[in-house]
Amino acid sequence: MKKTPLLLFVLILIPVLLLTWYSFRLEKQQQLLLGHQLNGLIETQLLEIDQQLQGHFQRMEEGLDAEAKELYKQKDGSYSHRSLRTLVAGSPYIDQVFVLNKQRELVYPSLNDSSMQDKAFLNQYQPLLKRSDLFSSKAESESDKPQRLTPDDSAAVSAQLQTSPLVPKLEIASRKALSAPSYSEGLPESASADRINEPLAVKKISGWIAWHQGAQLQHIYWLEDKAGEVMGFKLNSSRLFSDLLNLLPDQSESSDNPALTNSAIRLVNNVGDVVFEWGDLQEIAEQLSPLDSLSLSHPMGSWHLEFYSPSLQAPSNNWAEKIVIVLALVVFLGVTAWLVYREQTRAARLAEQRVNFVNQVSHELKTPLTNVRMYTEMLEHRLDEQDQLQRRYLGVIYSESLRLTRLIDNVLSFSKIGRGVDVIAPEAGMLCHPIQRVIESFQPAFEQKHIKVEFEDRCHSEAFFDQHAVEQILNNLLSNCEKYADSGNVLITCSEDASLGYSYITVQDFGPGIPSSDCKNIFAPFYRVSNQLTDGVSGTGIGLSIARSLARAHGGDLSLESSDLGACFKLSLPIRRSAG
Repeated sequence: MKKTPLLLFVLILIPVLLLTWYSFRLEKQQQLLLGHQLNGLIETQLLEIDQQLQGHFQRMEEGLDAEAKELYKQKDGSYSHRSLRTLVAGSPYIDQVFVLNKQRELVYPSLNDSSMQDKAFLNQYQPLLKRSDLFSSKAESESDKPQRLTPDDSAAVSAQLQTSPLVPKLEIASRKALSAPSYSEGLPESASADRINEPLAVKKISGWIAWHQGAQLQHIYWLEDKAGEVMGFKLNSSRLFSDLLNLLPDQSESSDNPALTNSAIRLVNNVGDVVFEWGDLQEIAEQLSPLDSLSLSHPMGSWHLEFYSPSLQAPSNNWAEKIVIVLALVVFLGVTAWLVYREQTRAARLAEQRVNFVNQVSHELKTPLTNVRMYTEMLEHRLDEQDQLQRRYLGVIYSESLRLTRLIDNVLSFSKIGRGVDVIAPEAGMLCHPIQRVIESFQPAFEQKHIKVEFEDRCHSEAFFDQHAVEQILNNLLSNCEKYADSGNVLITCSEDASLGYSYITVQDFGPGIPSSDCKNIFAPFYRVSNQLTDGVSGTGIGLSIARSLARAHGGDLSLESSDLGACFKLSLPIRRSAG
């Protein structure tokens, strides 16, 4: 009972600790998973915006390729300066056109034959035009391009967008088709769409050049014709960025879109200025850190996109809530354990009361049994020798009183052993004396069952034992012989081994014996061997358990020895007082 509270405490503490550890581990894994999903979805949105802007540059390329093709058709050895000037004057997208020969030397515009606008262009971009390495197929740097999604990745991301609970707050990119007018609009019939895609050469060699003039980002698109000459178009920055911004959703579209609630995307230029912002961010973006950013693809690589959303920030650990849950669980398990302990304690008290009652009754029975045995002996001495019938009746009364006395002694000893009470008081003596007394007490019962007892005394030294305890051990062993031996002989042998310091008492019957499957359990309390010879025989099942406990209390032991016939028990007792 003293270990029960500790056991209950351990049974509560271990599950709570394991559950707490697993809960925090699961929470951490969920946060990591949500973080990865969040970053992936945001990056997908930014990439889609970048792809929309790249789509406009691709259409610009198609329109400029068509213009270059028409000029190439009109070429007669060299490009017509008049046609080039007409193109610049009539296009809102082109600020200047230039031509480089195969040696990448400038042939148009020239300083000798140029307008004020051409001279201003030459003065400003002469260093750039002299760098022939810029006008080659390897000139366009790929280092500033954001990562592109493969078709398989796009399909996976689309499936993730459809199933993720974060979709309503991440669908903030404009899904409309590019609304900015394509450069190919208004081209002459000869440059219609079906002819734009015709190749200028076997392999198209072209590229974009982007550079900064102060805070202004400038763009040049160039391509090489079949003759190996390079035609370049310096684009109108104002018109280009106006068209790019027209691709992005305006504030009215952001307000009407529930997917843009408390989220925003910023387009930031090379010096960190916000060029455009859309969304419905309810907080000041400067007070937040962007959840993700993405550099735009070439030729806008110096600009980048930033995504803001305080509602999508990584969830904070609500430790207070978790602690409350754990404490509630501890309280629940604690109350449950207390109820179990209280019920167990009540049941244990009730069982203890019953045991005390049995002990008290057993103890009270010893006195009348002693009187019955005493008066039986007195009456037997007064009977005549010829009155055999009355003597036989008195013998039965005496034998049964001894049996009842042994049963009461077993109950009282079993109770004391269970409580840890010292049940022996050893003293020196010869073992033959208690053996002979026990044999005499069993003689009437053995005679009725035609059992003959043989005793061989080979002990010459005194042993150290408790007279009453040894008699109780032998009573239990001979009681089993009386019950199970049925008929035949019982051999009791007393021997000693001075070198080991032990005396031995062996009790051998020649009955049916004990099955091998039951040998390891016969000393267990309340265990009884069950077979055809033993069924119906009365007994409590505590005799052998008490006998072994009493033997070990002496510092010896009681064991079952192997035997070809019947059962053989060996009791070992120390010859001298043990040091303990």
